[in-house]
Amino acid sequence: MNMFTDGYMRSLLAAAVCLMLSLARAQLPQVQVAPKVTQSEVSGALEQVEEAVQAQRRSVFAPITPKTTTPTYPTSSQIQTETDAIEIQRKGLFSDDNAATHHAPRIFPNVTAAQPNQIDIEALARRYQNKAQSSGSGDDLMVFASFSMPTPSLRTLVASVSSVGGRVVLRGFKNDSYRQTLQAIASLGVPTASVSVNPKAFDQYQIMAVPAFVLAKRSATETLDTDGCSLPENFVAISGDVSLAYALREMASRSAVITPDLSALATRYLRQMGPVVPEVSQ
Repeated sequence: MNMFTDGYMRSLLAAAVCLMLSLARAQLPQVQVAPKVTQSEVSGALEQVEEAVQAQRRSVFAPITPKTTTPTYPTSSQIQTETDAIEIQRKGLFSDDNAATHHAPRIFPNVTAAQPNQIDIEALARRYQNKAQSSGSGDDLMVFASFSMPTPSLRTLVASVSSVGGRVVLRGFKNDSYRQTLQAIASLGVPTASVSVNPKAFDQYQIMAVPAFVLAKRSATETLDTDGCSLPENFVAISGDVSLAYALREMASRSAVITPDLSALATRYLRQMGPVVPEVSQ
């Protein structure tokens, strides 16, 4: 009896264990095994991904093509209409009937008027005429010049000659104008009472180039040759772009033997210009 009972119990226990195992298997999730992927399938997938990336890159960096639009211009009638409207506004703005502008104050710019020329042309003319009339006699220092010379050189020459009482001689008028000549002389800004116009003197002393420096005796204008020129023993001359002091020294040296009186005259003018100059040996 006991043996039967023990066998029966073992059977029941085994059946219970089997039942429990069956129930446990039923509750566990079924795991599916992934199918095996080949190398060719992997390469194809990578190529598809790369093509997609390249297509997206091309779309990002593609140049932007601007949209072309045809410009529109106003027609001739539209232009004329606008022009007429502007003209009407302009006429209304400047019309005497426009109250806004008719009573507006007139404002003028504060511009300083130019002062009139202070050169007394008539006084200069009388002075140079008197000088020309009184310059025909006596020992004379003459410097022949022209307005073609550089203004600084002419200004220095006129100032130095005037300081010793000499004369600056011009061949003719500037631009053939008496008034322009006087204005040009006055514009030098130095004492100009010793400036005169005397074309005859150019021929008398055979002046071919300026500046030219001449020392003449009293008889230089009284004794002439057949061509109307002064005799060589009555004057001494030197030409070149040199200072008055240099020209006087040269004339004093050249005339020391032949015309000592002219040499002494040149030395006297030199003394007027500055420090005492030693007498030229005769």
